[in-house]
Amino acid sequence: MEQLKTENVDLVKLYVGLSDQVVRAISTEAKKKNLRTIIDQWQRNGSMDLMDEGIAGFAHLPSHRISEDAVRKAKEKGIFFISTLAVYEVFARRRLRDLSFLNEPLIADVTPASQLKGLREFAEKPIPPERQQESRQRLTDFEDAEKNVKPLWHSGVLIATGTDAPYPGDFQGEGVHHEMGLLVESGLTPLQAIAAATKNAASIMNADKEWSTLEPGKVANVLLIDGKPDQNIRETRRITLVMKHGEVIDRDKLKFGSQSKDFPAL
Repeated sequence: MEQLKTENVDLVKLYVGLSDQVVRAISTEAKKKNLRTIIDQWQRNGSMDLMDEGIAGFAHLPSHRISEDAVRKAKEKGIFFISTLAVYEVFARRRLRDLSFLNEPLIADVTPASQLKGLREFAEKPIPPERQQESRQRLTDFEDAEKNVKPLWHSGVLIATGTDAPYPGDFQGEGVHHEMGLLVESGLTPLQAIAAATKNAASIMNADKEWSTLEPGKVANVLLIDGKPDQNIRETRRITLVMKHGEVIDRDKLKFGSQSKDFPAL
């Protein structure tokens, strides 16, 4: 169990292994302190039973086809979901079929060469015969998770972008851009995927009055894109400027091997 904090939100994250009774007890006590609980229960993510135990949301989309009754119940109770399609995809090893994405600046500029080399070697290893059935099941899990996006979204259930990074092929930073692409692959429009990564994420964090949209009085966290990501979601990667709290970030200093004291050259 861990507690996630910002200025306006406190989330208590619960993990697999807790009984429903314990989940209910923690959620009940959390509410007394104006806290909310979010849970990762693996195969039980999206469970209607867990929705009755006082949780605010699930840390992952279900990796099985969610029922219409469960969708309705999530809407009625205001249950949110964090997508994390990217981690399902890497468990299925689908992203590792074509490693050209490792050459993209959002990965290549900030990742040690040794780590990229290790990932390439890992991807080239064949799946052992005894794990091939598991790999096929992982692919089914990923495909089912993708199929859950549209019914939840179009029913008005809040979905926010998440990646569960880092895993092999699921990177911090770049993973959010890839996740938005997976949401579009799942049936959302590019603008809906962008909203999941901005407006919806802020809503889950109770921070929608501070950031996530461009409005007077909100924190000036801005990405300037050379492209039309509302038409092609991959163009969110074409970043020309990053502004955080109103200050322009020197992105060259973030590159691995720069003169930064935090990231010395190797």
